[in-house]
Amino acid sequence: MTENEATGNETTTNETGDLAASLRALIASRDVQALEERWVEAIESADSANPPDAGAFSGAADALIEASLGDTADTLLELTVPLYEESDDLEALLELLRRWCIAAPERDEPRERFVERFRARYGPTSIEVVYLELSEVARAADIAGAFQRLDGWMRFREGAHVHHESGWGTGKIKSIDPLMRRVVVDLERRPNHTMDIEAMGSVLQPLDEDHFLTMSYEGGEGLRELRDSDPVRLVETVLLSFQNPMDLKTIKRYLIPAVITARDWTRWWNRTKKLLRESGFFRVGDRAPYRVERVETEISYEEELITQFKSGDWNARRQLARRAFRGKEHTRLVEAAVARLEQVATGDSKQRALEAAFLLDRAPGADRGRLESVLRGCDDPLEVALAVDGADEQVAVVALLPALLEDRWPDAAIAVLERGQDPSRDWVLANAGGELRTAVLARIDAVLDNPRPAPRLFVWAVRKAIDETAGFPVSIDSVTNIEFFHRVLDLFDHLTLRSERDQDPVARETLSGLRALLQHRSKLLFRRVIETVDAKGGRVVYERIRDHTGITKALRIELLDTLVKKKPEVARPIDVPIWEQDVIYVTPSGLSRRQAELRELMEDILPAIFEDIGRAAAFGDLSENAEYKAALEKREQFTNKGEQMRAELDRVSLITPEMLKEGEVTLGSRVTVKDVATGERHEYRILGPWDGTPENGVISYRSPMGRSFLGVKVGETVTAELPSGPQEFQVLEVASALDEGAPSS
Repeated sequence: MTENEATGNETTTNETGDLAASLRALIASRDVQALEERWVEAIESADSANPPDAGAFSGAADALIEASLGDTADTLLELTVPLYEESDDLEALLELLRRWCIAAPERDEPRERFVERFRARYGPTSIEVVYLELSEVARAADIAGAFQRLDGWMRFREGAHVHHESGWGTGKIKSIDPLMRRVVVDLERRPNHTMDIEAMGSVLQPLDEDHFLTMSYEGGEGLRELRDSDPVRLVETVLLSFQNPMDLKTIKRYLIPAVITARDWTRWWNRTKKLLRESGFFRVGDRAPYRVERVETEISYEEELITQFKSGDWNARRQLARRAFRGKEHTRLVEAAVARLEQVATGDSKQRALEAAFLLDRAPGADRGRLESVLRGCDDPLEVALAVDGADEQVAVVALLPALLEDRWPDAAIAVLERGQDPSRDWVLANAGGELRTAVLARIDAVLDNPRPAPRLFVWAVRKAIDETAGFPVSIDSVTNIEFFHRVLDLFDHLTLRSERDQDPVARETLSGLRALLQHRSKLLFRRVIETVDAKGGRVVYERIRDHTGITKALRIELLDTLVKKKPEVARPIDVPIWEQDVIYVTPSGLSRRQAELRELMEDILPAIFEDIGRAAAFGDLSENAEYKAALEKREQFTNKGEQMRAELDRVSLITPEMLKEGEVTLGSRVTVKDVATGERHEYRILGPWDGTPENGVISYRSPMGRSFLGVKVGETVTAELPSGPQEFQVLEVASALDEGAPSS
């Protein structure tokens, strides 16, 4: 390139930039006359053989359309398009024609010229022209929406990455045949899958090359490089690929273990969290669900904390205030927190006033004593103390009660023991002496005998005794027997009823404590209980746990497993008929048939219904549109059917030769029977519900007739319940039906 050519290009670029800036400024000022003069001047002074960058005109057209000046854009674009029709820059021409179509949606000429130039650009038999047809640019009432659809279709290219939204994973488009309108997609769980091009748009999501799923599909090496070299970019990739903002738990699910090991996660995240905040373009929450958000405008982390403090609820503000008071880097947050806490400490809510005063006593440079001052102003210091939220806060308030209540402190101490938080109970026990200590120990003993009046005290005392906490004066050796265990389960029943009937939050909290107690230290309490019971008592324990609704399913399984390992004789085998098991047994051919039905539903039937909905909606007045309502009902019907089919497929187990028994009818048997009344012989295959029908010789093992045959041996007679009434059959022969061809249906 010569120096003059380089200078000429630079001049053209600068002129284009100046033109774009001047047009945007005139649009912003809504000086239409000056805009038209400047625009026409630029066209008339342009060299038709080498016109200026069309981006200036395209950008200005977008601004005009956004400013509801479509008529002006229509007029100016009609003058501009001929300038680019004389050049070889078809891409620039198509962009201008696109804006013209959107600016003048009622005119046919812009659409016709766009379609003509588009076909010239890509060729009449190209896949792009198929996409043009599918997007309905030539006839759609919503021309802007049609162009958006075209943009979406144009992302489907050979070699492009896609994701199957119904569960077949990520893959690549291997080939596209525009004449046959077929596409071959290589998906993770469906290699070399062929589908119609029309279906591709409804079931495949096109992916950019920097999408998380694309990078994972290509081996994940790029993601692992970002993990080490640019962790901020890795988090950004997850957010922009799936959802922004996103909670930390979901981010972890994407990254572990494919990108980061569980062992390395905490160290990596602590470093990454700091980098995200330092970047200025991320919000990272400090409380569950620890939401992470990518923002467009740079923010100061301290400003963000101040914003969170001002907009958050009371608990969020308390947490941020604690954090600010512990550190030294957020001076303005400290100032904002102190100002707000001062207001709360003098407010009407004595509970919140105490919580605020507790924090103010810990603010940098504060003089202690604010908490005691607020407490002395309370009409009922004990009740307010018990209502205070936060273990440290409550202990600090409780520690002030003896001097404040004086003679009333012994009764208050028992109330704290029964209704306070665990650290407050610890404080009372540690600081109770003389007669008060005697009263405290007596109350603990009484609650161990009858936990209902103070269930939280019961849970605390039992856990302390199990842990053999230093100085804890109460032993549960005398009650670690079957009666004690039933006492625990009775408390479960009592609290479950309170929780469900009264919506009692204390009952819900205590239920959680009871569950934790049974799991505490590898279920030590439960182990001590079952060590003392005999086989009969163990069976009682087994049945009560098995049938107990207050204990969660997971905990029930843990306890039963512990019991059975210690006393295996308590677990009698419970035979569940095969047709009542939460499993659907089927042959491979029956499974394939059902999967094909689901694919047809998801890829053909539902997309067709969605098209019907769209056509019906175009008729307008949806409230009186019977066709639209019918299409919606049909969509709901088939959507529910699809969900049911998915749930059934999740419960499938294959019928295998190992299930067969010689001389006995089982799943997978071919059985020859004789009708006792008529002497007629019949042959049936006992298979799954998707393997065929009685018309082609298949009986589902779940049907009444199938159930009656299961377990019957050769030579035995069985009465089968048929729709026509009971019918007696004799089993003549039993063989395998699994080595035969797939039943036709």
